[in-house]
Amino acid sequence: MRRAHSRVRIRAELAAISALRHRFVEFCERAGAIDGRLRSELMLALDEAATNIVRHGYSGNPGVIDVEFEANEARIRICLWDDGIERAEDDCIGLPPGTPGEGGMGLNLMRAMLTSIEYSRENGRNLLVLVRDVHKR
Repeated sequence: MRRAHSRVRIRAELAAISALRHRFVEFCERAGAIDGRLRSELMLALDEAATNIVRHGYSGNPGVIDVEFEANEARIRICLWDDGIERAEDDCIGLPPGTPGEGGMGLNLMRAMLTSIEYSRENGRNLLVLVRDVHKR
């Protein structure tokens, strides 16, 4: 896999997520050596993260999502920034499996597909970082 980097901004609307998928596919092609399973798992996690931002971060209000894709020989990193409402970390990354009040199915699915998920609030913006080691599993 080659080092690759890409940025994109989309409207915080469910209809705009298809454009984000398209940009992710282009990024994967530039990075090379991202097999179909890995690409599909990352796409699923990206879809879930962007959908959660639209539905819960903006709650139907206008806004944007800035996304950065990075890849190297060891990992793929996807960062999503938004100006939606500040969330509790547990809302964005879920609680450990088996914990009462555990996040929804989407968060569980994301955790299964990724090596790590991190949430922070920086300069008035939400930042969600999705990381997948290339050789996971």
